[in-house]
Amino acid sequence: MSMARILFLCLILTTVQAAAEEGKRYVCTDKKGDRRFTEQYAGGCQEIPLEPGWKNFGVTPSVIVDIKPGDVISERDGITVWMRFFLAEDADDVKGKWVYDYVESLNKFYCGKRETTLIEGTYKFQGETVYVRSPKESITETVDPGTVNDSIYRALCEDDQ
Repeated sequence: MSMARILFLCLILTTVQAAAEEGKRYVCTDKKGDRRFTEQYAGGCQEIPLEPGWKNFGVTPSVIVDIKPGDVISERDGITVWMRFFLAEDADDVKGKWVYDYVESLNKFYCGKRETTLIEGTYKFQGETVYVRSPKESITETVDPGTVNDSIYRALCEDDQ
């Protein structure tokens, strides 16, 4: 096991322990139907359980990010990891053909380049699969500062700070 992977797993365990101390994760819907995520229970909120094998990376009002640390692959040029994104607001695909509120994807973060590739992914809306992106449709993007991908990149590529 590489040193990068050991450090990454330690970071994940620290994040998970902090989340466990603060409570579970919930989705709350207001009177207008708008959703938000929280780690603090409030009336009318529903728990979003963490499935075995997955670890919570972070919870914000707009997104929950989970990763699968048992499948992290540390390579010379980056780190590949399975991730889940729960979205508080529905999102459209680039062409506007379908809507999704959840993505489970295999991503590679290129340490030193500030880039990430979504290798493959399954997009869902209200629990139903709406699109499956194959590796032939992979997308490489720049990791912009202040984004969710920036937080993940910084955690995975700690030497690139």
